Amino acid sequence: MDKPENLKLNQIVFPKIGKIYYSSQKRELIFIYKEIFENREYIQHGIELKPGNIVFDIGAHNGLFTLFVNKECDNDVTIFAFEPLKSNYQILEKNLSLYGLNKRNNIKLFNLGLTHTEGPKEATFSYSKRWTGTATMKSDFLQEKIMLAKRNPDLIMKLVKQKHPIMYILSLPLSPIRSWIISKFADFHISRMFQVQCKLTTLSNICREYSIPRIDLLKIDVEGAELDVLRGIEEEDWPRIKQIVMEIHYVENLRDEIKKLLHSKGFNRIEVVEAEWSKISMSEYIFYMYARR
Repeated sequence: MDKPENLKLNQIVFPKIGKIYYSSQKRELIFIYKEIFENREYIQHGIELKPGNIVFDIGAHNGLFTLFVNKECDNDVTIFAFEPLKSNYQILEKNLSLYGLNKRNNIKLFNLGLTHTEGPKEATFSYSKRWTGTATMKSDFLQEKIMLAKRNPDLIMKLVKQKHPIMYILSLPLSPIRSWIISKFADFHISRMFQVQCKLTTLSNICREYSIPRIDLLKIDVEGAELDVLRGIEEEDWPRIKQIVMEIHYVENLRDEIKKLLHSKGFNRIEVVEAEWSKISMSEYIFYMYARR
């Protein structure tokens, strides 16, 4: 798994933002834009954003959620945005600079991932150059993706039909070829992952370093490492957190573990909703979790 070639930037204009830079597939960025700006997935089920808020954006990617938060709070917000991949971080910086947010003292960017209190100082992240929002430091999470994909052959064949129509037509009358395609298609897309070393810290380290009085919204999108981030919050920092919203990919027992942890920390209003777009590309099951005190 070699590193990708030098970063090549593309541009797209969105109606509710303006110009945005990206390096992955165009449809990935369109999908994220719709998720955040049109469907407003991160501020449902009682989650609120108000002027004067302090927001942590964990897994900031290209900066769309950071831009969304700034707009929702009428430019009156403090944001701590974390993105571990250097290539994504460079685009994050560039996108925020388009709108002058990089020069504001209340918008702080970190080329870091977050982990648990006993975690390492750095970790290997795997990601797809075509889908740069899929970066994960959980190798078992990638294996889970492969297994889920292989358990949903109809979805894989739908993708083959879109991407390789001739192969799809050839496979229809020949079940052995169909089975081979299903297996190889899943393995191929997972195998085309790059690896890069990224630095890590904990949420509580940031709270201490910047004397954070409160976190009005903690947003987490970290591809299977949700518990690692939460376990990087020390006991004295939990009361500072007012609301949490996170995207959770299917990993056995993960949702239940997170709900149990959040309940123990005083979050008594928790909603878990399967994303409408859940059954996508590699047949993942994806949920949003909304937690309030």
